[in-house]
Amino acid sequence: KYDTERDLNAYSLGDLSASLRWQPWASVRGKPVTTLYATLGLPTGTSPYDINSDKDLSTGSGYYSIGGGANLSYVIDPVVLFGSLGYTYNVPVTDINQARGGRKLEKVDPGSTLSFSMGFAYALSYDVSLSTSYQMAQTFKPTYTFADTSFEGTEQTSSIMNFSLGLRTSPDYIVNINAGFGMTEDSPDVLLGVSMPLDIKGLKAQ
Repeated sequence: KYDTERDLNAYSLGDLSASLRWQPWASVRGKPVTTLYATLGLPTGTSPYDINSDKDLSTGSGYYSIGGGANLSYVIDPVVLFGSLGYTYNVPVTDINQARGGRKLEKVDPGSTLSFSMGFAYALSYDVSLSTSYQMAQTFKPTYTFADTSFEGTEQTSSIMNFSLGLRTSPDYIVNINAGFGMTEDSPDVLLGVSMPLDIKGLKAQ
């Protein structure tokens, strides 16, 4: 992680997350496909509440999170429309003992997050596809509790536009290359990524 304004950097494991997805109804031609999901975020990265914020950088959020939501997709050949809606509860952090601005920070309630996304994918051919998506997340006001007082922070709104190119490298595998840009001050400036499936032998159903 880098902070170009303060010329700081940090090398450490970030936060890990796990997710569980479930499709309650079988796919039926001409009808939307619904998938429910649950997520768990683990504060495995360096917590911002365990460092000297003037000299060090954190690589994690410092708190657990529990979320859930639903994804929907609808096929209008050769276009796939998709969207999602989710809610995440960020667990408050207690037993903090950190000096900030001459005060001792003791507790942080990060605030919950409401998110949604929508987009579409278009198949140019059997081997090439393009997709565009919009993602937005609203994190409600956090609360910071010090030894002598407490106050609320500001809400954060993350808004990101993504573009992706899918390339079929074999009958069973597709490599996705994506680029995105933030549309609010609370969003990353630029996002670049590459994703591909991993087949772990012995776990795949025959």
